[in-house]
Formats: sequence, C-alpha cells, structure tokens
Amino acid sequence: MRRVSILTMSGTAAAPLALAAYPGQSKSCVRLAESAGVNFFFFYSISQASLIDPLGPVLRRSRDDIILATGSGSRRGTGLERVRRSLCRRVGVETLDVFFAEYLSRADDPPTIFGHGGVLDVLSQWREAGAIRYVEATTHDRELARLLVDDGRVDVLMHRYNMAHRKAANQPVPGGDGGRRRAFFRRRKTCPFSGSGAPKIDYKDIR
Repeated sequence: MRRVSILTMSGTAAAPLALAAYPGQSKSCVRLAESAGVNFFFFYSISQASLIDPLGPVLRRSRDDIILATGSGSRRGTGLERVRRSLCRRVGVETLDVFFAEYLSRADDPPTIFGHGGVLDVLSQWREAGAIRYVEATTHDRELARLLVDDGRVDVLMHRYNMAHRKAANQPVPGGDGGRRRAFFRRRKTCPFSGSGAPKIDYKDIR
C-alpha cells in the first residue's frame, strides 16, 4: 500500500471527520456536517436516502469539493460493475471518489480477491480508467489487513479498532518496505495464507 492522502477533486484534503449514513438518520445531518467543514460522505447502498437525497444538491453545487465514498460486497466483476453504475445513477455523478471492497474475510477464496481478474484487479482498473479515484478495502481480520497493506493496488484500508478490539493497539506491525510506512495492527491467528505451524485463532478477539 502506498502512502496516500485522500483529496477532493479540487485538491483539498479529507476532513478529520466524515459523515456516514446510518438507520434513522435525519436528513439535516448532511447540511450540518457540510457547514462544519465535513467534506467526506459515506453510504453503503442506494437505499440510504437520508444521506443521499440531501447530498444531491451539495454535489450539484460543489462536486469538486466533496469526497463521495461507497462500495460493494460483491466478489464478481459483473456484480461490482452493476453496483457501481447503479450508485452513480442514484447520486448523479460519473466518478466515485472512494470505492470499498467490503468485508473481505478468511472465508473468501484468495484468488477471488487477490488474483488476476479478482476484486482488487477490477477496482484498480476502474481507478486507471477514471471511474473511481481511490481503491479501498475493508476487513475485520488483521492478518488479511496486513496482506492488503502490502498490496500495491489498495490505496486505503478500513480496519476496526475500538474498545472491543483493544489488542490492535498492542500489536503494531511495520509495513513491508523496511518500516518506513506507518505501523499497522496484527492479530496472532491462522489465516488462509498461513503455514501448518500457525497458532490457533483467538476467537475472543474477533467477536
């Protein structure tokens, strides 16, 4: 993973806080967030109208100053393309700033994610074509997160770190380029890419 700063199309850095869609959200949240300087907005699906509807006028007025992030859990190129097109139509844009490969896990077949024509290949091709600007991946698995950090196609990684998963703070792992990159977090566990001598999964740390 390269050291990447997420910027708007006009070159402004992403604000420290973002607004994400959530159930029962008031439509006024978009207006309040924008007035407070938030320029990063995230939604999971086209059904999240409480964020998408009020965001429409903001995008028409200031598209180049807004970072629009969304994604899909599809593991097939055709499914990803269908989702991307429907999301663009729903919000009225041609380019999505950040597109997530959502919830990557040990249950996924590795070539489906990392292989030729896999999810990361598809998203990186979109980036090169200008359909999206940043490739992002999300995972709850720290070994898989490390593989994503080391994958040059991934610009941004979302990985959970909160009071319920405190081991993340105690297990920093430097990047694979001699430690010059920001440290990341690792859980001692088995994964699809581990050898026969790998330790057992610490299930207490992933629930």
